Amino acid sequence: MLIYWLVGCGSEQMSQAHEIDRLRVLAVAAEPAEPRPGDVVSFSALIVSPDPVGGSAWFTCSAAASDDYGCTIDESLIEEAQSGEASVEDLQAAGFLGFLPALPPFWMVPPTYLDELSEEAKLEGTFAMILVSALPAAEEGESIEEDAVELAYKRVPVSLAATPNHNPAMTGIAVDNQPLTSGARLRVDSGQTYTLGALLADNAR
Repeated sequence: MLIYWLVGCGSEQMSQAHEIDRLRVLAVAAEPAEPRPGDVVSFSALIVSPDPVGGSAWFTCSAAASDDYGCTIDESLIEEAQSGEASVEDLQAAGFLGFLPALPPFWMVPPTYLDELSEEAKLEGTFAMILVSALPAAEEGESIEEDAVELAYKRVPVSLAATPNHNPAMTGIAVDNQPLTSGARLRVDSGQTYTLGALLADNAR
């Protein structure tokens, strides 16, 4: 794992645009990035919050079953799951993928996922909608207000493309075109401009 420290000094004001003042889902990643029918896809998310995070619930639905707001989840089923009345099989049938940190989310793409498409259309494929619900930490028995839950959506393409998308590998960080050593501290001067860049693997565009 590459770890970097950026240390600033001399500035009394910070931009509010990037301030972490609430629970937020900054990014969601799928591996592989563009699966084929029958593949098993794992997921991860970058979740930040000024307060403790309770976890994240993951669901999926097909392109046909999604809308502009992601997937429609049966709230009664979630309530049954919380009370222990719904089985894991019931949840999985409703699109449940997992709950972090206890149950890592994964999705096995049904072998028939592209069957309704023509052979030519299968090369372009379709997508699955992934819904992530990030939850603040709560005491046992304590209810979580609906507006405290952060929702995020991600489209995962599913195709038979000969050249499917792949997640790029970042090998490091550069400052003014100079690579930083893993774990290094960078001391910056007030009023000075620095150019930050990501170093990618050779096979990444």
